[in-house]
Amino acid sequence: MKRCVLGAIFAGMLAVCLQAVWAADGQQPEASATLPELADSNWEAEPQANRNRADVEEDIAELTAMTEVGDEGRRLKLYKRIAKKSTNPRNRAISLIAMGNMEFTDGEYLRAFKAYEEAVDKYANLIPLDKVLAQEFHIANRYFQQPPSSTLRNVLNERSNMRAREVYDHIIRSAPYSYWAAISGFWAGIVQRWQKEHLSSAAYLRTMINRFGDSANADIQRLVGSAMVELAQSLKAGAESSDGDMNLMAEARSWLQRFLQEYPEHSARELAQELLKELNEVEAQRLLYLGNFYLREAHRREPAAQRYLQQVLDGYAETAAAADARQLLADLTATESTVVPESTPEAMPDRTPVPVDKPNTLLPPAADTSSSQSPGAPATPVDENEKWLLPIHDL
Repeated sequence: MKRCVLGAIFAGMLAVCLQAVWAADGQQPEASATLPELADSNWEAEPQANRNRADVEEDIAELTAMTEVGDEGRRLKLYKRIAKKSTNPRNRAISLIAMGNMEFTDGEYLRAFKAYEEAVDKYANLIPLDKVLAQEFHIANRYFQQPPSSTLRNVLNERSNMRAREVYDHIIRSAPYSYWAAISGFWAGIVQRWQKEHLSSAAYLRTMINRFGDSANADIQRLVGSAMVELAQSLKAGAESSDGDMNLMAEARSWLQRFLQEYPEHSARELAQELLKELNEVEAQRLLYLGNFYLREAHRREPAAQRYLQQVLDGYAETAAAADARQLLADLTATESTVVPESTPEAMPDRTPVPVDKPNTLLPPAADTSSSQSPGAPATPVDENEKWLLPIHDL
């Protein structure tokens, strides 16, 4: 019982969220669609080279003879056989479209999509392409959106959302500039964000905006505006899941600013303003952190701190971080004004050594002037046999 109650509460919350998204873009998926019909559904003769020609013509004759309220099971079987055995492109196209319509009516959405997909891929020039793509879009919504009375399993189940994206992808690939490609690109982005594939979601939405930004269709233009807001949300979620990638945050801010400038009357403006306020607060807190970082003793660089704190005030004055930045700047200014200039240090004494006269030990001692002999005369030995060295200057 508790699980059922919680499931019901969650179902209600989910329905409210979906309604909010649809209200923002004005493109709530339709609950029903008109089944595509071929303008010319007349059968053609099978080529003579077809070895199954007789079987195909027999099946066609049986289908033609059937009333409108005939055996639907038998009718579907005949269409499948013709689609398989016929070699005539028109006959195959007629069968595939009829198969898709019958499977869709029976709630067999995957089988219906496969029939439509083959018809589009092989016989696009023989079928009402726009109507078939519209039908594929409604099939995708059957996977992504479920009636309120149904279980949440098909809404939240990963396989179901992947199937919805597969259908959206086929529409975009088959007619990339069509109306249905525009809304398929938008909803593919929403599906991917539900799957927490935020960067993939952003890629879908970015492509849709770039491709249809100049569309003259008023509905497409309104949807482009909604895609800008959704893109900002996907980028913000991607940044938060990747440790705060500031490049993604900056891109998200730029898309919101562009949206607010280009769509003054859009119903999603209030949501965009709230998102922009959140993103501005994140950037302001980052700059405030850098300012505080350069005020720490280990990294103190007051000019750098002042630069970052001033950026908070210049660009994000309305954020909560601005009050802290303003106070830090005031404290820095007060500190600078109360600093006492340091006195000039006394001049160091001149410690250059003073030269002192010293005897030149490399010269011989001065001659004794008290001797009776002349300065240049050699000393005369007392003993004739005694030997003396001559003075250096006489050498």
